[in-house]
Amino acid sequence: MEDVVRQRLRQFVKSIGITVVAAEIGYKQSTFSSKLTGDRGLDVELIVAILTRYPELSAEWLLRGSGQMYLDKLFHDPELNAIWMEKDREIFRL
Repeated sequence: MEDVVRQRLRQFVKSIGITVVAAEIGYKQSTFSSKLTGDRGLDVELIVAILTRYPELSAEWLLRGSGQMYLDKLFHDPELNAIWMEKDREIFRL
């Protein structure tokens, strides 16, 4: 089951960028990357950190594979999602 969750987590991270996600949840990129590749195990703290930082990410999708990746229809529109993510990154940098 961990591999399936890891696969979905990689799919989500790919849409944002590993460096951004690692920084935003307070992980070193190398540590976060090793969890995504399977060199290190996934843990509850990592999953909670991601779901807390990205409330638009569906926990049901991430953990069970049910439903859509994002909770709100806004996040299903790639153009609006790109705008939202860029604004979010800008806020994070400030």
